[in-house]
Amino acid sequence: MLIGTPYLDHGRTREGVDCYGHVFLEYQEAGIDLPSFSSQYPDPLSKDRETIAGLICGNILLFNEVHEEDAEPLDVILFKVFGVPSHVAIFDKPNWMRNVDTNAGVVRERYDSPRWGSRIVGFYRYAGES
Repeated sequence: MLIGTPYLDHGRTREGVDCYGHVFLEYQEAGIDLPSFSSQYPDPLSKDRETIAGLICGNILLFNEVHEEDAEPLDVILFKVFGVPSHVAIFDKPNWMRNVDTNAGVVRERYDSPRWGSRIVGFYRYAGES
């Protein structure tokens, strides 16, 4: 588990992660290789969220959507930010996720909170290489 790992633009190691880097590293440590995308998108804090969304949603091809009540640890939660699906977190347990905060790094927080609850696009489970 990567709780406490700091935030780092395009980070893909325990030295620092961005939101997708967090998913990438959690899966890597579970023995699953996902594409890195580290050089394929702009600064995650930039306004170019459509590019980020395209890469994240494109990667959803490796995942199958599951109902929230069927979600399991390591499933991915996709969120809209500024109306665009462009943020991912790891399902931890019902109502809880492991998420990257730009100030605090990887934290455990509620996905049903006022901040995140209305932004959920869906829950996704790794399906393997297509």
